[in-house]
Amino acid sequence: MTSLVNILSATRERLLYLMYERGSPFGVDMLDLSPFCDGLRDLVDALKLVQSHTQTERQSERILQVKRRIRSLLFTTENEVEFYGLQHESGGSARGRGDQSTASGYMGGEKLENIHSQLMDAVVDYGREQAPDLGMGYDKIKSIKVSRIPEKAQRLVSRANYSNDSEHTVGLEDAISRLAEVSVPGDTDAKVVIASICGAGGIGKTTLANKVYNQHQIRGHFECFAWVYVGINWTIRDILVNILDQLLSSRLTKKNKELMMMSTVDVEDVELVQQVHDVLQENVCLIVLDNCCTYEFWDSLRMALPTGEENASRFILTTRQRDLAVRVGAGFIWDMQNLDPERSWELLSYWRDLALKDDQQELGEQGPELEQNIRRIPPEDGSDQQELGEQGPELEQNIRRIPPEDGSDQQELGEQGRELEQNIRSLISSCRGLPLAIILVASMLRSRTIDLQSVKVTLGIINSSGRGPESLSYYSLPLGISESFLYLGNFPNNSGIQVDKLCQLWIAEGLISTKYRERGETMMDVAVRYFGELVVRSLVILHEDEVSDVKLMSCHVHDLIRDFSISLGEEEEFYEVMESSINHPRMRSSAQRCAIYLNRYDNLADVCPSANLRSLLILNSDESGQEHTWRQEFFNFSNHRWLRVLDFDKVCFQDGKLPDGVSELFFLRYLSFRGSYLEDLPSFVGEFLYLETLDLRVRNDCTLTISNVIWKLKRLRHLYFPLAFQTPDHCGMLKLDGLNELETLEGLDTNVCSAEDLIKLTNLRSLAATVEGKLKDLVQIINCINNNSSHLRRTLLDIKNFDCYSEERVSFIPSLFSCGVLKSLRMEGHMGKVPEVSTISSSFTEIVLSGSEFERDPMETLGKLPNLRILVLEIEAFVGKNMNCSATGFPELRCLKLSKLYSLEAWEVAEGAMCKLFTLEISKCRRMKMLPEGLKYISSLRKLTISMMPEQFVGRLHKVDGKGGEDVDKINANCTIKFGSDDRWL
Repeated sequence: MTSLVNILSATRERLLYLMYERGSPFGVDMLDLSPFCDGLRDLVDALKLVQSHTQTERQSERILQVKRRIRSLLFTTENEVEFYGLQHESGGSARGRGDQSTASGYMGGEKLENIHSQLMDAVVDYGREQAPDLGMGYDKIKSIKVSRIPEKAQRLVSRANYSNDSEHTVGLEDAISRLAEVSVPGDTDAKVVIASICGAGGIGKTTLANKVYNQHQIRGHFECFAWVYVGINWTIRDILVNILDQLLSSRLTKKNKELMMMSTVDVEDVELVQQVHDVLQENVCLIVLDNCCTYEFWDSLRMALPTGEENASRFILTTRQRDLAVRVGAGFIWDMQNLDPERSWELLSYWRDLALKDDQQELGEQGPELEQNIRRIPPEDGSDQQELGEQGPELEQNIRRIPPEDGSDQQELGEQGRELEQNIRSLISSCRGLPLAIILVASMLRSRTIDLQSVKVTLGIINSSGRGPESLSYYSLPLGISESFLYLGNFPNNSGIQVDKLCQLWIAEGLISTKYRERGETMMDVAVRYFGELVVRSLVILHEDEVSDVKLMSCHVHDLIRDFSISLGEEEEFYEVMESSINHPRMRSSAQRCAIYLNRYDNLADVCPSANLRSLLILNSDESGQEHTWRQEFFNFSNHRWLRVLDFDKVCFQDGKLPDGVSELFFLRYLSFRGSYLEDLPSFVGEFLYLETLDLRVRNDCTLTISNVIWKLKRLRHLYFPLAFQTPDHCGMLKLDGLNELETLEGLDTNVCSAEDLIKLTNLRSLAATVEGKLKDLVQIINCINNNSSHLRRTLLDIKNFDCYSEERVSFIPSLFSCGVLKSLRMEGHMGKVPEVSTISSSFTEIVLSGSEFERDPMETLGKLPNLRILVLEIEAFVGKNMNCSATGFPELRCLKLSKLYSLEAWEVAEGAMCKLFTLEISKCRRMKMLPEGLKYISSLRKLTISMMPEQFVGRLHKVDGKGGEDVDKINANCTIKFGSDDRWL
């Protein structure tokens, strides 16, 4: 029900947006969409009336057919309207539909009236199926007017709680201890090369494996590590390349690893087997193979495993099939058990308490006092709270801590309290002891006051859906967010999903409602709130960066939740996911959205027969990240001219050219080539007048030639340039003037783009630019940043070859460092003198200084920056001998890198300095003799990387034959020490 109301509302919003947006070709004199939009509003009201007479949406093939018909009619409406607008805006030159119906035939309004009539028939059919007792007639729909939902009920959460606790492992304590014991190489259990974790989906197998894999005491016994997701659609090549990639990451420098991985591109599988075998033979490795589904994969992999008792590498498998664990010869098998009722209650209470703590944090320091005062307010009738029985206090403590919305205390908790507990325990029982299901239930309940009615409704949803607890969070999602959740099923299992990309796709697909946008907000802000709802309900797992200040980097979806979203999405023909040519050679439905995993297909010519396809995601499920070749005969896009979304993920285009037919995709909103190999962006892209997101971040080893047409894309909101790009024949500069709607501009290079155009971009929220040594360009960019200071949220400036010897440049340094909106600064070039702390903005979160040649220790000044999280000093940034970090220095620093400081001899760290440091890297500081003593006070340090340092320095971190290792005790036991390449460099 929510899905159908949402799609009708979203279509109406998009049509109104087209009519009223700046420079719109629609209006009273041209094409008045108001009557049709009013009709859609009436249909939405009719559906809400149906919804008010049904607790949950009924499901049947008849209902699904009606919903598909409504979707198709609405998509047709948008196609027709947008084609008319494109014809008008391009002066009648749009070639998007060939000999199909023309705009002049459309302007008569007959098609709109016909579509509206068909929509009314479909809604009547749907209403009669859902609420037959309502007796709704054809004429009655036209006159239905229901009161608007209160403002408070329509608002989404304005601040999502992104905390995602992974430390609490109810019922896994013994399993973690035992599995860790048998995983350590040694005399005890020496033959346990393979350990297996078995159990049903959602029972916690991956959580258990992750706990062991990341346990510092365990990792200290191994040299190399790899975590590989296997799944159903595995290929032995993908598994081998992925294992090799991760194992080499532990042993080689980045450059050498890239050279090694490039050598695997064209080798036969048998050679890959030998390479993996050699790495396993020469190193002590820990490898986790997650979600193993068939024995065949192990049969293919075992040839890469060294034999003999001298092999100290260990494998941990997770699988739902115990017989598979037995067949692979696991020396130790842990059978996961469902949680008993008391453990289930404990897990539910833990997640519920976690939510309450987060709620209190939102109130600030006054939160606990406020709640305590509210609890002291007596009931209105003067009575005290009644008894709940023996379990009453525990129930109230664990479940009913959120104060009621009206501020009154809880009343009448006697019989009702016992009934409430009984229903909650029934709710827990429906989860069958599966931790994932319990967490989903707890996450759903955390966002509301727990009362008897809400728990009964929750039970009703589970029982009526027939899908189990995993469906609970979906059916309880606020209006409009359900389709955003379903969209997650497009992405490969266990893959990382970039949050900014996900939000931009939602917007391009029309899944984000404009009515939730507050004054001064963008659609991206609304999309992020949608994402926050999914995080709060544990429907997505957020990957938080310990170092960066960017909270929303990437996420992934549990395989059970993904399976549910795909099942429901394909049932409603919301989309279709093509995961393998063997099991899925071509589309089975008339869905207008499709995701294809390119690495699983040899030919795409007949995969997507639907001419009305609106969204096509060409994704890569290869975890090694290798791109796959797109041959010209693969696909002809001229058959899919209605596409709104086209995403090429890690695709290598044959001859570096775009496929046939892309030039006719005039209705695109989203176009991405991220991670792909593309050499030329043709001029026809300038005809994509509806385009809102253009991601040109091709492979780093590819130089993209961009025609000077981007300035024509007046609706463009998000533009990403690649690392290296140029204009045709290196003539002229790319114009950006006129992109007044642009919110995101990343990868700007002032060698190719005019810095003067930035002054006119007044809507920017995110800016990342590179300046090559020109003071004039730098001044213009700083002026742009200052002019947009009220709404710029993320700014990165990379300054190359900017030596400050002239008075003019020296005098500009204070203006640069005092820029209050600038968050990240990377500067290459001589400065000589450290800026005074009073001239440095406190907003900096990242500073990278290269070749600065400071004579005075910069740590005294930089350590006073309150928000600095990343600091890199490299290539003679400091030319002095001694460096000191004071006791109060760097209160927020997470990452510190020192490289090529050739004069540095001694580094002192006082107790209390860098108290949150997570990563420390030291390389090529040839006169540095030892680690500072003060590192022993930094308990937060988790990663220490030493690369190309003198033998004396390295020897103090190694103990050989009882000698050396003097600095080992300076590092806390939870920190992993990694030694980089020992190549000669002096």
